[in-house]
Amino acid sequence: MKFGKFLKFIKATIIFTIIFMWIFFGWPQVMEFPPEVKVAQAAQFGRPISDITTEWTPSTGSTHFGVLDEAVMDDADYVSTTAASATFEVKFSALTDPQVSTGHILRIRAYAAGSGGPEKLNTWGLYQGTTAIVTANTSITRNSFNEYSITLSAAQADTITDYSDLRLRATAAQTAGETLRVSFAEFEVPDLTLTTTLGSGTDPSAQTVAPGVSATDIDAFTFQTNSGTDNITQATTTFSSDISAGVSEVQITSDDGSTIYGTSTLSGATASITLSPNIVASSTSVQYKIRVVPKIHSAMDPPPGAAYTATATISAWTGTNTQAGSDSNANALTIDNLSPNGATATSGSAGDAQVTLNWTTSNSSDFNSASGSVVYRWAAGSAGSEVPAEGSTPTIGSTNGTATAACVVSSASSTALSKIDGSGGSADCATTALTNGQQYTYKVFQKDSYGNYDVGVSIGTFTPNVAPTISCSTNISATSFGNLTTASVFTSSPNASTTMSCANTSSGCTLYVKDAGNGSNPGLATSSPAYLIPSTTATLSAGTEGYGIQATTTASGSGGVLNINAIYNKTGNDVGGLSLNDLTLASSTVNISNREVITTHKATISNVTISGNYSDTITYSCFVN
Repeated sequence: MKFGKFLKFIKATIIFTIIFMWIFFGWPQVMEFPPEVKVAQAAQFGRPISDITTEWTPSTGSTHFGVLDEAVMDDADYVSTTAASATFEVKFSALTDPQVSTGHILRIRAYAAGSGGPEKLNTWGLYQGTTAIVTANTSITRNSFNEYSITLSAAQADTITDYSDLRLRATAAQTAGETLRVSFAEFEVPDLTLTTTLGSGTDPSAQTVAPGVSATDIDAFTFQTNSGTDNITQATTTFSSDISAGVSEVQITSDDGSTIYGTSTLSGATASITLSPNIVASSTSVQYKIRVVPKIHSAMDPPPGAAYTATATISAWTGTNTQAGSDSNANALTIDNLSPNGATATSGSAGDAQVTLNWTTSNSSDFNSASGSVVYRWAAGSAGSEVPAEGSTPTIGSTNGTATAACVVSSASSTALSKIDGSGGSADCATTALTNGQQYTYKVFQKDSYGNYDVGVSIGTFTPNVAPTISCSTNISATSFGNLTTASVFTSSPNASTTMSCANTSSGCTLYVKDAGNGSNPGLATSSPAYLIPSTTATLSAGTEGYGIQATTTASGSGGVLNINAIYNKTGNDVGGLSLNDLTLASSTVNISNREVITTHKATISNVTISGNYSDTITYSCFVN
């Protein structure tokens, strides 16, 4: 290769390398090109808008701020001074508080000329009114304008309380006759990041409500911007548990509930709600509510049901601003669709056109003391499927299908109750006479304070009937044999006539006879001296001791027939023996009215019978079979 060609190759290589390094690495730097690439940060700038102190001289015009207020640095106009300690002060245009403590920078461009000691700006810096925020003492480079800046620390930035009253103040410190110039001034702060903050409001207290009540508060929350407004178009509510089985609707409303911004149904434990109208958040904190509309009883599970308990919060929302904050709530809402415990100790008994019903009320803490017991009656041998409608209170005597509300009773919990349904019934039960002979079946239902009923507890099936009646009376209180001898069989006079009636019985009635004797054995007795003519079933004959009775009926009265016990159905001298216990004298199998039994008393003595006054007490009594 020729030497000339080699030099050309070397020259081209050097040029290529320089161009490559310049383009890709910015070296060598030629007239500050290529420029350094910087990431732009949104900022706001305060620029001079009025004069406060004017001891320096503007290069043009009559105001200091007028030569310092350009947005692009321009050194063609300026304020200057040759005095040793002159001060100028200008006020910056108002800025919006950025609500951050970083990015606060005070800038000026300054120039110095002279040959003596260094020209300085003393205690130049940023002031709020007359209070120094930050100052510096800075030596100014001679013969050229240069930028000088002070970056505020976070603590210094935080001392600013009024961004509309910030000022630049500078005092010359130089030998008289030397020159200081300032051509530009600005105060940079970050733009305000518009932020909407979600907060917890004054949450409703924990509470329990009944199915079907109106919209109920479950959470309170607030929105507030740091400046301006923010249209919030959607919000997501999150519940601590899935209570969708008990909630028909979720609402976001104003604090007083008068404005409904949006509604939705629960999907699991969340509800996404479109807000129309939008919530317009502003710099004033405003409280809003999450509300739920409980389902009605019939839209929930039937007894025994369930209780639905949860808290709710705003977990997300859609707006324009940056989002901050959160919502919390520890106070749960319970929608109570859970049945109370049932009644216990149920029993009953039938009477004449009535039934007595017994039960002990529920021991649940939320038992409803007002109309908490509802008794259903079915005119049948078993209960039907009807139950009281949840949330309702039947009226006494009202019907539900084949069931009748027999009783609606108010009482405390765990209370033993006894009520009568039917004729002569209790004030809180039906008082219309029941039909005797008709079967009636009863169930008692317990209701709680939230309108929930239990599944009902059976009391039983009963058949009302008329109570049987019976009466009997004997026409004499005493009868006499007179003087007894061994010569014959004696009959006392008069005979005893006993009349008996019984009604409303299922199997008639019975007349009984009982002898007193001497207390140990039946018979005719004397006490002085003690002796007894025994009473036995026998045929009496003169000269032999014996004592007994015969019985027969008459045609008197009506109804069924009285049948004489075979022991006493005797004639002639045959008698039936008596007993110290009740023995059947006569009986019927159906109702009778005023049927009559005639009793004849017969006795004999022997040669050994001791003389004396003999007596006996015979008692007649009657009972329903």
